[in-house]
Amino acid sequence: EKSIKASIQIETVIGDAAYSGKGNVEYANEKNVKLIAKLNPSVTQGYRKKEDEFEFNKDAGMYVCKAGH
Repeated sequence: EKSIKASIQIETVIGDAAYSGKGNVEYANEKNVKLIAKLNPSVTQGYRKKEDEFEFNKDAGMYVCKAGH
């Protein structure tokens, strides 16, 4: 916003995953700005509750990551 108000033309923004949230992606598209950033896990995996990340393996007696980690 500050750059636009200062009449600075922005073509590309480079950032980390913090910049790839849905709002920033939509804003970049609206302003025809190319956004280069690793996708935020909330975009690629959605928001999950902590209890959804692991499942209890009763045979092993431990919690196991559903993603196989």
